[in-house]
Amino acid sequence: GALTAAYGYERESLEQYWADYQEFQDFAEEYDNEEVIRLGLDMLNRGRYSRILEKNPLEQAEIFYRVGDASFNLENYGDAQRYFSYAREAAPEEPSYYRDEAIAAARGGNLEIAEQVMAEAEAAGMDDANLLLVRGEIALADGREQEAAGYAGQLLETGGDLSLRASFLGAEACGRMGDAEGQ
Repeated sequence: GALTAAYGYERESLEQYWADYQEFQDFAEEYDNEEVIRLGLDMLNRGRYSRILEKNPLEQAEIFYRVGDASFNLENYGDAQRYFSYAREAAPEEPSYYRDEAIAAARGGNLEIAEQVMAEAEAAGMDDANLLLVRGEIALADGREQEAAGYAGQLLETGGDLSLRASFLGAEACGRMGDAEGQ
C-alpha cells in the first residue's frame, strides 16, 4: 500500500517534471524571457522536484543558467549573475557559466566580483577566447573602451563561436569612444 503510493507519487512527479522541463525548453527557444524565469524558478523551488534535481545536477545547472540568461536579456544583471553562479556551483566544469557570471557582474558594475570569477575561470582552464570576451566586457564596464575594442578585435581574429559577441562588444566600445570624441 504505502510503498506503491510512494512509487506512484515519485513516478507522477517525474512525468510532471519532464512535461514542465519540455515547456521550459520551448520558452527558452522562443526567447520568452519572462516565462523562462517564471517556469524555471517554479521548477527549482518546487519541493516536489528537489529529489529529481539533486539526482541530475547538470539539468539543475541548465535551468539556473537559462534563468540567468533570461535575466541577462532583460538587463537584470544582478539576478543574472546570481543564477549563473548557482549554475556554476551545480556544474563547475562548464566554462560558459563562469564567463557569463563574470560578464553579468561587470555589466552590473561589480568589477571586483567579475575579476574574481574570471580568475577562477582561468584557474579552472577556461579557453583563451572566453577569457578575451570576459576581459573585454570588464574593460568596457570600467570605461576602458580602447582596451575593450582591442580584446574584441583579438577575439574576432580567432574566428570562433564568440565572433558575434565580439562584434557587439567592439561596436559598443567604438560607439562609446565616438560619443566621447563628439562631446
